[in-house]
Amino acid sequence: MSSLWSTTRKGISNQGVESDSDAEPDIILGQVSPYELFADQLINQVSKIETLSDENEIERLKNENKKLQQDNIKLNSVIKHFIKKEEND
Repeated sequence: MSSLWSTTRKGISNQGVESDSDAEPDIILGQVSPYELFADQLINQVSKIETLSDENEIERLKNENKKLQQDNIKLNSVIKHFIKKEEND
């Protein structure tokens, strides 16, 4: 990363930019600062975490749906049993 910041104002003064030698490094157009790279990495990590969280929630809902379907089958079975019992009585 230090190579991104190695060109100082003094270093590029030969290219027509006049400045003092104690100035902060300039950002060269077309290059990304380490802060931008770090921010992009953080954004990507948050996106991955959100995706994993969404995937976990989807999996949890699928499991809950399966359980509810099984419960529904059991309830339908019980209802059918009582209907048959009523018809026979």
